[in-house]
Amino acid sequence: MGTRRNETAKMTRNRLSKSRLLLVTAVLLSMVVAAGYASLLTATTSAYAATQSTVVFDFDTGSPPPSLYQNTPFDYLTSSGVAARFSSPSDIVAPAFSVQSSIPVGYNLSMFSGQWLYDNQATRDYLDITFNAHLYSINLTFATIEQHGGPGIEPCYINLTAYMDSTGTTPVGWTWARGVTSSEQNTQGTLSFNSGGQPFNLVRIGIPVQPAPKPVTDFFVDNVVITATPAPDTTPPVTTISLSGTMGNQGWYTSNVAANLSATDDATGVAQVCYRINSGTVKTDSADGQPLITQEKANNTLEYWSIDYVGNEETHHLLANIKLDKTPPTIGVPTRTPETDVWPGQQVNVLVNVTDSTSGSANVTLSYSLDNGTTWLPSINMNFDVSTKLYQATTPPQPEGTWVKYKIAAADNAGNQAVSDNAGLFYDYYVVPEFPSAIILLLSIAVITIAIFIAKRKLPKTFR
Repeated sequence: MGTRRNETAKMTRNRLSKSRLLLVTAVLLSMVVAAGYASLLTATTSAYAATQSTVVFDFDTGSPPPSLYQNTPFDYLTSSGVAARFSSPSDIVAPAFSVQSSIPVGYNLSMFSGQWLYDNQATRDYLDITFNAHLYSINLTFATIEQHGGPGIEPCYINLTAYMDSTGTTPVGWTWARGVTSSEQNTQGTLSFNSGGQPFNLVRIGIPVQPAPKPVTDFFVDNVVITATPAPDTTPPVTTISLSGTMGNQGWYTSNVAANLSATDDATGVAQVCYRINSGTVKTDSADGQPLITQEKANNTLEYWSIDYVGNEETHHLLANIKLDKTPPTIGVPTRTPETDVWPGQQVNVLVNVTDSTSGSANVTLSYSLDNGTTWLPSINMNFDVSTKLYQATTPPQPEGTWVKYKIAAADNAGNQAVSDNAGLFYDYYVVPEFPSAIILLLSIAVITIAIFIAKRKLPKTFR
């Protein structure tokens, strides 16, 4: 019995030891997992925090800074790439705010320096600032233009309301502030808002209606400081194109066609501008230069698109039917009928083969001269003969002894021109003279004499 109890107790102790070991292991494993999660959370938070940056819109610096006296609305790009648009609903009537640098006489704006934003109108105008990034805090210097009404009268309020994308949405939050009145009766201060981690990209600043005795309407702004992260970029770049080259007729280019591709991306920027000519190899402007179309045909194509730094790819554009013909027509050696002597009063039919394999022949003309090429008579249009596949024209009859020189000119549908003039010597023919009258008279006398002689020989002797 004692031995059996001892074995039972021993087995119980072993089970307890294993249970304690499992419990300790589970606790340690939980601690490791918790530590790992905490480390991951810290790393994620640090990475998130690291993406935030502080950006200053002080109206003195930027890429470029706003111009002096520039009116709203205007865009303000900082060197960090974060941009803001300053505007007012009142701008549709007249510019509500402008960039100034001189402190008006009688004002004490010790918190302002350099250029700052001035309220142009003596009306209650809102100032809207729209950013291209997600903001988490904003701080700015302001001055409310009021003449202090005496002891016990507090400076007026200035309000800031934060939104995401539109003032028509539910506000992310809002804040207000009052400035401090100086000895010269001007009120200045700082207006700050922190969203507590909720992003916003638009703020509206304004002065609420103030009770008597001093309804303040105007305020100035300087040194807008924000903490922001780049807004998520889901929008692809936008690529524009322009073509240049020598433009001929009927939409044909007669020189190589150069394309200029230009892309913009308001968020992360353009990483690559890509293109492909006639479904060929994909190229980029950075590695291969701008597109150049050199193939002569009527249906060249240019496909182009851009990609930004986060991989957003623009929908491909296809520019089709880019027509290019740089080559003039080919003119063969002309022939004529008659091929030999041309008699006075005889027409001459000139035939020639003209081809153009790209845009096609448009017109062929024959020009001729009667004074060895010094002057040229009006050109004659040559008609295409479907049966012979040749162009032909007829020159008018000329008097005997005339040298006729001629040349062929041809133009294709693109406007390219060619001339065939026998290497500057011109093609020619001579109108041979008929027999002169004196020769005809002598021949007539000779014929008559011979006829008389023959006749006498045939007469009987009695009649001789």
